[in-house]
Amino acid sequence: MRTHRSPLPPSFRSPLRAALLGLALVGAGCTSEPGSGVVTIRWTFTPGQSCTTLGIDVMRVTLGADQVVESGACSEDQIVLADLEARSYDIRVEGLDSVGDVVADNLGQPGTDERVEVLDGSSREFEVQMAPTPAAVEVRWSINLDGFQAMCSSPDVATKQFLVSVFDTTGVQPVAPQLFECDAPTLEGSTYRRIEDPDRAIRGTLLEAIRVQPLDAAGDVFGLPRDFQFTPPGAGKTVRITLVCDDNVCLGGPQPD
Repeated sequence: MRTHRSPLPPSFRSPLRAALLGLALVGAGCTSEPGSGVVTIRWTFTPGQSCTTLGIDVMRVTLGADQVVESGACSEDQIVLADLEARSYDIRVEGLDSVGDVVADNLGQPGTDERVEVLDGSSREFEVQMAPTPAAVEVRWSINLDGFQAMCSSPDVATKQFLVSVFDTTGVQPVAPQLFECDAPTLEGSTYRRIEDPDRAIRGTLLEAIRVQPLDAAGDVFGLPRDFQFTPPGAGKTVRITLVCDDNVCLGGPQPD
């Protein structure tokens, strides 16, 4: 019977076996579970503000896309997150008032790093600065002809557009006036349209007036503007107004609700 011999001499077989074993160990290491670490999230407020002045009851910390969520009392000044999987996380910290509205967060400070890296076995602190969240302004209109609701596309409806302006207590317009088509899409699950505020400039502590100017299809002024005035609602709050247009005459509906 013929026996099969290795084509490699003995002097090569041992190094080859060692190399193969090393590759196997490296492969096994690549499949090991990531480690974990601890992060302590601390918060501070912009000058003149605090948990009390903003009416914050609870602080909520969210890491990543709602992967880790933890809450604690605002007065504690920190939340400790343990056993975090070792990797990088985006951090969102929110201050909630007694009714659950987010009245402060850490997302409005330009140039700040809101991402933390957790290393295996590490324990680190991460500080965020909290600022009041902007107020939201939402508007809607009801179009009626001869006592019945009408479609914006009806040729008998003269009001085809609405120009909405927002004012604060100093008379300043924090955002540019925004033009809405009569049949502009509404918020999902709502009858309102929201004013765009990408720079978070609408401060709820100063917001006090909204003006709606009806326009015709050509964009020309149609009728008088309608002003809505109110007490500043506060940070993180939503002001909603309704404009009622009966037979092409638009009047203010209920005051902000």
